[in-house]
Parts: sequence; C-alpha cells; structure tokens
Amino acid sequence: MKNEKYYIDNYLERYINYQYKTNKNNKEVISDVNCNRDYEYYSLNNKADKQLNNLILVNKYYKLDKDYIPNDLVEIDKKYSVKGSIKKEVNNSFIKMCDDALKLNLHIINASPYRSYERQKKIYDNYYKEKKELVEQVSARPGYSEHQTGLAMDFRNLEVDIEDFGNTYEFKWLLDNAYKYGFILRYPKGKENLTGYNYEPWHYRYVGYEVAKYIYENDITFDEYYAYFIENKKRG
Repeated sequence: MKNEKYYIDNYLERYINYQYKTNKNNKEVISDVNCNRDYEYYSLNNKADKQLNNLILVNKYYKLDKDYIPNDLVEIDKKYSVKGSIKKEVNNSFIKMCDDALKLNLHIINASPYRSYERQKKIYDNYYKEKKELVEQVSARPGYSEHQTGLAMDFRNLEVDIEDFGNTYEFKWLLDNAYKYGFILRYPKGKENLTGYNYEPWHYRYVGYEVAKYIYENDITFDEYYAYFIENKKRG
C-alpha cells in the first residue's frame, strides 16, 4: 500500500480499516480515504480554508460560512455570461478561453456564476421539492457549494439545454483545452464516489494553470489533489 502514488502515512490506520470494511484494492482505498469517503457526507463539519484563494476546497466535507463573499468579484460582460459576477482572475481567464474558442466557431457562455449562500439555499430547496430522492447527487447544500467561492462556473452554448452540453463540440474542446486556462472539469464521469455528485459535463472550476495541468495530466479530481498536495502538506 505504501508504494501507491498518493499514499499518506498519517492515514494508514484509516486505510486498513476501510479496506477491511470494503475489500477494495489498495489504489481504490487510498483514493477513497484521501477524499474522506470512509466518513459519511456532511459528517466532518470542516471549515473551508479561505486563505488558499484559488485552491480552496468546498465539497461535502468542507463548508463556507453563511456570510462568506469573495472580495474581488467583478461583473461578467453579458457577451460571455448570464447576469452575474465571478472572481476577477477567473473572469480574465474565462474571457480569454471564450475568445480563443470563438476563433474555432465554438460558442461558450457561463450559465451560472457566483451564488450567495441564500441563492444556493433556494436552488437546493427547489431541487428537494422536485427531486427529493436525487437532490444530494445533483445539488449542493447551502454553504457547501463551489459557486459561493466565485471560482465555479456552469458552461453551455445557446443551441442546446445545459443537460445536453456533454454532446456538444464545445464540451469536446473543453475536455482537452480548459486546463490551459486554469479550469478543470470538477465532477467527471467515473469519479462520482469521490466528488459526491453526479457527472456534470458543464461544471468547471478554476484552480489556476499549474494545478489544472497536473489534474488533467494525472486524471485525478481536485479532491484527490487537495488531500495529497495541500492537506497533507499542512501536517508537515
């Protein structure tokens, strides 16, 4: 087990206990435990580390305060987005990406920018009313949404519904090019157990070029990257 790429020595006891419980192989055990899957969702009550800026982790184990608002939000030009705002650095990279895609006749817009805690609560409550049995796989609870960080965006084009974005040329281009602008596909297919959400071909997250490149080239989730390269480093 210690020879696995993302092994964390401090987690050895958790690895052993989880493997005994699930009978998964070493690689699966390390990925799962690093992403806290040996705990129930929403059970750890960890505070998201706001000092990490672009690398802040918000998921079903790390949450933001109700009153958290990013301090550098800018309004997005309506040419590129529905009405709303996003962090300045994200906006600059997003516009460059959209302009480069447009040169190839690919039209990408932002369908969902920054959301406040209150806005996310309304979205979650509506999903709960309509799809109670599916709500936890398709919508974040308030305080646990990446959109509140000002770093997450939902991409689409204007020709198809957002649910069909995965079948577009824009999506195919993004799969191999989004990382060049600092974005990652946040909830990829086959990683649902680690991210806690259904596959969402439209949901992208800004992490900066270097980190996005590593995640793309190594086919891991941001949750896995965070556990090994950030949380693990904090322990020294």
